[in-house]
Amino acid sequence: MTGSLERLRVLIVEDSEDDALLVSRELGRSGFTCEMRRVITEAAMAEALGTATWDVILADFSVPGFGAEAALRLWREAGSEVPVVVVSGSIGEEGAASLMRAGARDVLRKGRLSTLGPVIRRELEEAASHRAKHEVEESLRQSERRFQQVQKLEAVGRLAGGIAHDFNNILTVILGQLELCQEKVAQSPELVRPMRIVREAGERAAALTRQLLTFSRQSILAPRQLDLRTTVRDMEDFLRRLIGEDIVLRMAMGGGVGRVFMDPGQVGQVVMNLAVNARDAMPKGGTLTVSVDEVAVGESPAGAVVPPGPYVRLAIVDSGEGMEEGVRLRIFEPFFTTKEAGRGTGLGLSTVYGIVKASGGGIAVESAPGRGTRFEIFLPLQAEHPKSQDADPATAKGIGGTETILLAEDDEPVRYLTSTILQQYGYRVLEATDGEDALRIATAHAGPIHLLVSDMVMPGLGGRELAARLGEVFPGLPVLFISGYAESVLGESLDALPGPMLEKPFSRDALARRVRGLLDRP
Repeated sequence: MTGSLERLRVLIVEDSEDDALLVSRELGRSGFTCEMRRVITEAAMAEALGTATWDVILADFSVPGFGAEAALRLWREAGSEVPVVVVSGSIGEEGAASLMRAGARDVLRKGRLSTLGPVIRRELEEAASHRAKHEVEESLRQSERRFQQVQKLEAVGRLAGGIAHDFNNILTVILGQLELCQEKVAQSPELVRPMRIVREAGERAAALTRQLLTFSRQSILAPRQLDLRTTVRDMEDFLRRLIGEDIVLRMAMGGGVGRVFMDPGQVGQVVMNLAVNARDAMPKGGTLTVSVDEVAVGESPAGAVVPPGPYVRLAIVDSGEGMEEGVRLRIFEPFFTTKEAGRGTGLGLSTVYGIVKASGGGIAVESAPGRGTRFEIFLPLQAEHPKSQDADPATAKGIGGTETILLAEDDEPVRYLTSTILQQYGYRVLEATDGEDALRIATAHAGPIHLLVSDMVMPGLGGRELAARLGEVFPGLPVLFISGYAESVLGESLDALPGPMLEKPFSRDALARRVRGLLDRP
């Protein structure tokens, strides 16, 4: 605080009303307008410290049954940082030193009150400086905590990506071998149902892995035209587990809804983040409604977040506690959270906002205390399917062929499965156990190599490095990467790769179509 201060809140321990009046007049001459409360007992001071805020505490050294020493003891017990100045009629140097050691900022004589104003200003300025320093230190501590939260989140994501890689390799083999056995199983009716059950369990495991990667922001991005109703409806079982049994989930999928162009994993991330937010807003249970319909945005509240036009609307509505207007206006800020420490990073809704904006959409939020919250997400309606260079399905030649394919895969069961599928479609397959082995085989091979199919992550020489080395020997060699790792775990954008990525676990048909599409490119 500075000399421009006009109002001063003073708690004074003084048994003489006349002395308190003298103090007030002296502070008035120093430019202060005092709001003063006089106490003469320990109980009254304790009550005053607990129920009001003060700029300074003035304590007479000697008050019958109380006094400055007792006041300083109460002040310490309360953990107060308000400066205390002792005013005494007569006190020796030793007594003054003892009071200073107990926490008093200064000791003044009642006969020299002319120094009271400057002393008070000095203490207020030091208190303001201390508060500013404390605020800076607290801000730094909060930034450090946020940074640690982000590091933890990234560590969890890397761990999830590594586990998913191994798990996806296992699922690739299980689901792939089941596909290869389908024809034989068809001849044994008693095995059809058990095999179907096994396959469905494997597909649920694969879906769960994708959902976990999506939840930890580690999914491979592959935006495509999709039916938002189907994508959201497929999340119903996962959402029920996520929100718990005390919350009723209602799914309302409108009819005649068009398509949007998004990555299904990012759709899942948006829905799950909003569902978690809604769950936390309903600690005693409630209702969560998830709906999808098609709307025409014109001159309406939605027009404030997206331009007029046709949109697919995803609405997430809860019956929870709701938000005040000040909170609602800040919910998309990174690291902003109303949850207690350790319960949230403040990144969930900012991530939702980023995904929706990157997809050309917008978000509208309605909320009020006690009235729940409604999130409406507007995504552009797709009139036509955007063309993708990798989406080349079966051609006039079919999906088989006789070309030579170099396969580099360090996981033996996955390599065996992939090679078997390719050979069933008529291709000649050169199998390599890793990148270095693939280089040796390619160098020793006398004929042409038409395509490289390579795992992205292998010991020693990875898929990207292998493709670059082979490209020097076989210019223009097309490449198909296969991987169970997420893009962020791989450490690079998939758009920067010299070939498309086929995510594990993949189906027999997906592999064959992707291979044929690459071989048929000009």
